[in-house]
Formats: sequence, structure tokens, C-alpha cells
Amino acid sequence: MYVYIISNEAFDGWLKVGKTKDIKNRMHSMQTGAPTTYVVELLVELEDDVLVHWKLEEWGVERSFEWFKCDRATARKAVLETMDDVRRHEDMVSANRLKAANDGWLAPRAGLASAGSGAGD
Repeated sequence: MYVYIISNEAFDGWLKVGKTKDIKNRMHSMQTGAPTTYVVELLVELEDDVLVHWKLEEWGVERSFEWFKCDRATARKAVLETMDDVRRHEDMVSANRLKAANDGWLAPRAGLASAGSGAGD
């Protein structure tokens, strides 16, 4: 899944933050019937756009569905900070699982406990 930021000069000052599995198809569907061209400002691998939407709202950015009235730098910062937040959360969950496995509280799973760690030995 990808999160994208797109712009269109017809919507001056507004950027769309959305998600898609296929950006080419998404852009084609957006462009159909549009008098001006949509431009992909940012495309990143991220599972969902909801956290980005929440972050922009938290920052006081005006919203209309998936459209946000802000500059490119603000939208980009929201996406990149969300990516960092998600990665930190995933790292914390993995570290906690590894510790639990090594402490004998969690049955080890492939890839969670290193060889010779004592987990399951």
C-alpha cells in the first residue's frame, strides 16, 4: 500500500493525501474528466493514510475529506513524520516480542529470537 500527496493547479492551495495499491491506476482515475493535470508530489510505502490525516488535523490544517489546505512542505512533513512514528512503533513491538521470547514468556517465532539466545533452548 502507498500513501500519496497529489496536487492540481485547479485546486490552488489544496493537496490530496490518499492511499492506493496502484498509483498509475489512481492517477488515471483522478485525471479522467479533469481539465488540468494532477501531479504526484510524494509517494511512499505506508499502509494507511489515516494517521497522516490525523496529524494534519492536529496541526490545524483545514480539511475537506482527503483534501488539505496546506503547502507541500507541511503535507510532506506530516507523511514523513507518520512514517517515522510507524517505524518506531514497529521497532518497539519487535523489541518487546524479542525480549519476551528471550525471557521465556513468549514462544519464539521464526525471525524473532537469534540463534543461541537461549529462547527455546
